[in-house]
Amino acid sequence: MFDFSRMTWPEIRDIIPRLDAVLLPLGSIEQHGFHLPVDNDYYTAQELARIIQKKGEEEGLNLAVSFSLPVGCSHHHMAFPGTVSLSEETFSQVLKEVFYSYYQHGVRRILIVNGHGGNAPGIEKAIIKSREDCDWDMLEPFYYWDTLKNRGSEILESGHYFHACEGETSIALALKQRVLMERAVNSLEENSDLKKLNILEMEEISVPPFHHLTNSGVIGNSKVADKEKGDKLLGIITMEAIRTIQKNLTLTGKTAG
Repeated sequence: MFDFSRMTWPEIRDIIPRLDAVLLPLGSIEQHGFHLPVDNDYYTAQELARIIQKKGEEEGLNLAVSFSLPVGCSHHHMAFPGTVSLSEETFSQVLKEVFYSYYQHGVRRILIVNGHGGNAPGIEKAIIKSREDCDWDMLEPFYYWDTLKNRGSEILESGHYFHACEGETSIALALKQRVLMERAVNSLEENSDLKKLNILEMEEISVPPFHHLTNSGVIGNSKVADKEKGDKLLGIITMEAIRTIQKNLTLTGKTAG
């Protein structure tokens, strides 16, 4: 497995020309209810990138996992202790400089494996600017929850996905994250209006500060989460990431591997 954070610079130099893409995990440090650690988005993005890399090998792709950016844009969670947030401007600038660093060393394809929805505006700004400055073959964001919109409701008992919910908790269980299921809650019972905040149905995601919505920090029913559901969700997510890379290689006329 090619993992930049565990490799020497000569090893990285030698594999870059052979790579089909670099997977760049982005996360956040923010509250995830009573039952999930504050590193959950960071952990999920990192582990998901490794699963995509492994599946890519099976599909004949040479993929490398980059180091992860653990802190993202989490201002809407700041009322909950342990949350750490960057401004959108700072996050976007850091990300642009990461892109430029890899470009300088010959990387031309990056798939951004994003684990936190609040990062999306900063990611989009960084991509637009970097595409103006550099000739990328692929510089694309991958928002894993978007892949669940068509099939997520078939798997999730609640038919709902938002934050520290059934889906996110099930994925955490499948990824062997620390999960305190005895502390899981169903905030949809506490506040029925939260059902409207459902990624499976929303075109655009916009939320006010979370403490105005929920005392626990959860938006969803985490009580019905389980590993089996998480494994199914990860299967959908992983294959969509692989297809995204394969499609780009086809469009740019490159053969995988």
